[in-house]
Amino acid sequence: MNWQSLRHYIHFRDVSLAVVFVAVSLLGARMSGPVGVDLLLLAGVAVAPLTRRRWPLPTTVVALILLAISAILPELSIAIVILAGFTAYVIRRHLPPRIRTAASVFLLVGTLVALSLVAPALMALPVTERMPNVAWGVTLLIACGLLGELRRRSIETAESELQRKLDRQRAKFEQEALAQRTHIAREIHDIVTHSLTVIVAQADGGVYSVAPNLDSQLREKDDALKTISTVGRESLQQMRGVVGLLRDSEERTTSPQVRHSDISDLVEQNRAAGLEVNVTVNGEPPQQVPSATSLTTYRIVQEALTNARKHGNGTAEVVISWASDQVVIRVSNAVRTNETFVNQRGHGLDGIQERSALLGGTLTAGASGDSWVVQAVLPLPEKTPEGGKR
Repeated sequence: MNWQSLRHYIHFRDVSLAVVFVAVSLLGARMSGPVGVDLLLLAGVAVAPLTRRRWPLPTTVVALILLAISAILPELSIAIVILAGFTAYVIRRHLPPRIRTAASVFLLVGTLVALSLVAPALMALPVTERMPNVAWGVTLLIACGLLGELRRRSIETAESELQRKLDRQRAKFEQEALAQRTHIAREIHDIVTHSLTVIVAQADGGVYSVAPNLDSQLREKDDALKTISTVGRESLQQMRGVVGLLRDSEERTTSPQVRHSDISDLVEQNRAAGLEVNVTVNGEPPQQVPSATSLTTYRIVQEALTNARKHGNGTAEVVISWASDQVVIRVSNAVRTNETFVNQRGHGLDGIQERSALLGGTLTAGASGDSWVVQAVLPLPEKTPEGGKR
């Protein structure tokens, strides 16, 4: 139900309630008192349902004034009973907390005084006959007030529950946005750090070439430029994919831009940049490696080789072991004796450690003798003998 329909529903309900109140008030009505007062009471029971939501306090004040005036009438009409009960409901249902209790007490005490000491219709009766009428009047007010209290609390509870749901949804959206920003930051770090390291290494190699003759120098410079062009083009393609995540507001599943099968190209780029890389692959990868695991495997090797070029002695060893339930990636490189890298951690290592943890795997990085070793264990989904996942 939208807001417009709800407004129409409330309007129709209030009008229907006003019609019912007027019809019941006219049943057996006798204008024995001042005609003007009777008409005001009739107008009060007709208007109160229509104004109680938007102007609850003025509606209550006018109703209390009409009830006070009606206390002097020679007879208690049905309109007085309806107006008194509905006023008790409005007080508990619509008035703000700071005046709700005071208004309830005022109405209850005023009714007791009016029925016991003022109303001519009851004052003519003996005390034994008057008290039951007083008790019934007070009971009616309490019952109507409790009805309004229950209605208000049920609505407040529903609103509080809705607000809690909105808060939880907002917190979830913020958490997802933070995770998305973290993911994008990791991707940008991995892409930029690797590509710029290779480009800088190739550029320095081309500038400081010490080939024995001019032709060799030119060939080395050409090779360096080709490597720079290749790495730059691949990095640009990956960056476009990352930027696409920022532009696309809808969540969608896409294949990773790089996979574990691209590690051979990554190794060749590092070799072209001057890093001697020895690669050993044990076992065979499954036919369908989960996309997240495939991408994480690539990023771990990429980050480890990038650090090896920056902080190592020019050599690195990569060992990838595939099993039925896991893949183990181990990258080691000797560290220069004057290098302080072994005591430091950067965003890259934190990023690949987070990637591993999200997949339920583990990653350790640290010094082992004279070498720096990065080792990750990533789980693979088990399969039944028929080839289906369990």
